[in-house]
Amino acid sequence: MYVFKLVITFLIMMTMAHANLDKNQKYWLSTYEVQKNPRFPMKEIIKSPKGTYQNILSLFYYDSNQVLRKDCLIYYVPSEEKPGELKIISLNKFEKCEENFFTATKRTYQNIFNFTYELKDKELTLFVDEKEYQFTLEGMDNKSPLFLSLIESHSGTKLSEGDLCYDVDDQCQVIKKDTCHLCPGKITQVVASGCQNDFRKYCLSKPCGKKQAPACIRGFKATGVKEKYCFVGSPVGFCRKPNRVYCENSELICR
Repeated sequence: MYVFKLVITFLIMMTMAHANLDKNQKYWLSTYEVQKNPRFPMKEIIKSPKGTYQNILSLFYYDSNQVLRKDCLIYYVPSEEKPGELKIISLNKFEKCEENFFTATKRTYQNIFNFTYELKDKELTLFVDEKEYQFTLEGMDNKSPLFLSLIESHSGTKLSEGDLCYDVDDQCQVIKKDTCHLCPGKITQVVASGCQNDFRKYCLSKPCGKKQAPACIRGFKATGVKEKYCFVGSPVGFCRKPNRVYCENSELICR
């Protein structure tokens, strides 16, 4: 009788652990991009490296406020001491999944022994033990009615050439949400703050490095420059000869 109760308790725990996985459907419906970890091929049960957390998938989507977000599917590979665990964490689209394994999770699913996935067209399937969970990623088809309605609601009108579409401050905090998908053509980045890994963006078809255009970005780490980047000849940016890097209104430009 005691063994029977243990089995029943285990089955209930397994059912509860997976019960809410389907609820992610409403969040992922607007997913427009999925990044796969090449270390883990589709439809192959993930068995190693045991006892480690691995980022399997990154899903980029619009949340209920039409803000661009990223969900990371983090999987703890089962070991002799502990069964598998699937965590879904929600981040800013520019944050790295690998640096946030222990960030507060959106959802956690425990007691998993076999896990893999398949992505075909705009259909994502998660294989969790004996169950399959399917998600339709409408945003993968950028002509779908859902995707177009999200684009329209995200901003009333299309942006124009030269418009600012994204910006961050010196602490890398977003001060203008990303609307660059509304640009009529190409997007150009420009160094305009002390943030070392994210940059201001314009709807701009003119290539960087040319006269009256943003300086091409060489970067902070590559040059050893810290926060004070804004000066004539700053190595953080570079221009095509005979132009030279100048700093105007905090932006590195070519003159």
